[in-house]
Amino acid sequence: MFIGVILIMASSITQQTTSTNGGVVGFVMIGPFPIVFGNGNSSVMPTLLTFALAFTIIALLFYLIPLLLRRKSPPY
Repeated sequence: MFIGVILIMASSITQQTTSTNGGVVGFVMIGPFPIVFGNGNSSVMPTLLTFALAFTIIALLFYLIPLLLRRKSPPY
């Protein structure tokens, strides 16, 4: 995780752009709940919402499948 942050910081420092768009979009997962934020290019938001919904479903499955398997297994 720390290496990823360092690589992102390094790429933002070395990136040379002349664009003045300044739009930032992204999402943060807090538990199974996605928080989508941003401004700028509005065509990116549906894609981010799709990824956020997919990651939410995956997180809920990782939580619910062990609970269901534990309930169905016989006690030892």
